[in-house]
Amino acid sequence: MARKMEKLKVIIVDDDKLLGTTLVLGLEGLSMKPYYLDSLDGLLDKISEVQPNILVLDVEVGMGNGIEKLKDLKLHAINIPVIIMSSHIQMEYIAQALENGAFHFLKKPFEIDELGAYIQRFAKTDEKLGIVTDIQIGSLNLQMQFHALFTKNNDQIHLSQKQFEVLSILAQNLGKITTRQTLKRQLWPDGNYSDPSLDNYISQLRKILSIDESVQLETIPKVGFLLKTNKRGCGISVIGH
Repeated sequence: MARKMEKLKVIIVDDDKLLGTTLVLGLEGLSMKPYYLDSLDGLLDKISEVQPNILVLDVEVGMGNGIEKLKDLKLHAINIPVIIMSSHIQMEYIAQALENGAFHFLKKPFEIDELGAYIQRFAKTDEKLGIVTDIQIGSLNLQMQFHALFTKNNDQIHLSQKQFEVLSILAQNLGKITTRQTLKRQLWPDGNYSDPSLDNYISQLRKILSIDESVQLETIPKVGFLLKTNKRGCGISVIGH
């Protein structure tokens, strides 16, 4: 007997409740399993609860901004594609959304079949989905919820917000090279970036991480950086897995 395919789980965020209800009904008609939020508040909790295959975010959600939220999602979420939708079609909106990690920018109004087609195209179904709870780096533990680094004795090491953001991206690529371009795109989407500034954060983190001799933060000339450790059992922990 053929295995029954699970319905794609979609979280929709838009403060237009009428549109939200319409999208939910439309996606249900396409045999998907949509969940609706009218605010960006609680989105991370909803991702943890639902384990969606894809997110659909409006640009302007009350006082929040879906494009800006992408940056926060990048620091916490793994392999969850995002479609941004908006009636605003200025190039700066589109460029910023794509630079922040959106898979597609969908102009309102649109037909439900069009949204459904993009969901089918971009939704992740074959990899782990969820939120990073913590990352083990040698004997050090980077706890994403608290934006903090802890030693094996559970002593907290203070990190500034930008130090945490840089380290979280490096740690999610533990054992792999993270390019300067990746850090620039994710952490300085407004273009307010300079190599000396990034190098300064790397130098600060290298000093912080030196508490564990098994952890190394290497600079790869003209390419980027490599965070690695020779201890086993390190890596990412994800809610629900």
